[in-house]
Amino acid sequence: METRAIRSFDGTSIYYTYDPGQRDQGRSRYCGNKDGDKECMVFVHGAGANHTIWSAYLERFRDKRIIAPDLRGHGRSSRGRMSISRCAKDLKAVLDHEGMEKAVLVAHSLGSAVSVEFYRQNPGMVSRLVLMNIFSKEYIRLGATFALFNSALVKILRKLNSRRKLRFQDYEKLRKKAFFRYAIADFRGTSYTAYFGALQELFRYNLCLDTLEVPVMLLQGTRDIFSDNSRILARTANNPNISIKLLRAGHLTPLREGDVIPLIERFMKHDPRRD
Repeated sequence: METRAIRSFDGTSIYYTYDPGQRDQGRSRYCGNKDGDKECMVFVHGAGANHTIWSAYLERFRDKRIIAPDLRGHGRSSRGRMSISRCAKDLKAVLDHEGMEKAVLVAHSLGSAVSVEFYRQNPGMVSRLVLMNIFSKEYIRLGATFALFNSALVKILRKLNSRRKLRFQDYEKLRKKAFFRYAIADFRGTSYTAYFGALQELFRYNLCLDTLEVPVMLLQGTRDIFSDNSRILARTANNPNISIKLLRAGHLTPLREGDVIPLIERFMKHDPRRD
C-alpha cells in the first residue's frame, strides 16, 4: 500500500491510500473480467475519522484494487470548503486519476452520504454500495435539535479554527480503547469547521434510499443513538435492490470487522435483485 495525493477540482489536496491488488493473468481477482483493471473497492470514512479506520478491511481485501481517501478537512487532506457534493467530486477526481471506471463503495456515516452522492453524480461508475450507520436528514433521531445546535456551533468554531494545528490520528491503534477516545481523536485530527460542517450538511441531505438502482447493503447498529432504524426499514421496504443487516453495535459498526467483513464478502457475490 502507498499514500498518494492529488489536487481536486477546486485545488484542495486529497490524500488517499492506494493498493493495486494482486493480479491474476492481468486481471483483478475481484472483477474476473477483461475490464477488471478499471474497477476497484473504495472505502469512505465518516465525519472526524480518516482512512485508518478501515485498516482491517484494507488488509483483508488486498487481493482487490483498493482506494481509501481522507475526505477534505480530515486526515492528511487539506481543509477546503466542506460539502457532501464537493467530497463526491473529490472522489471522482481520485478515481479519474487512477483510471478507474467502476467501483464498489464501502462507507460509514458521512461517507455513506458521500458515496450516495457520488452515485447520483456518476451512476455508471458504481456497481455496489455498502453503507454503514447511515446518517441523513430523513433518518436522524431528534434531527431538528441537532441541526439547530450544530448551526450555531459552526459559526463559533469557524472563528477559533483557522490557526489550530491538527495531528494525524491512527484509528487502528485506538481500536481497543473506549468510545470517548475515538471522539477525542476525531477532534485532534479534524478541523472543527470540517467536522461540524459535515454534520450540518448531513442534517440537510436526503439519501432517498428508495430510489437507488444498484445492489445496496445497509449495515445498521441496533444501539446506534443517531439513526432511526425503524424509519430506515420503512423507507427501504419496497426497494428490491436493498438488503439490511442489523448488528449489535452502536454508531461505529466498522469496528465490528469480524462480523462485517464476511457480510461484505457474501454481498460481493450476491445480487439481492434475484431474490
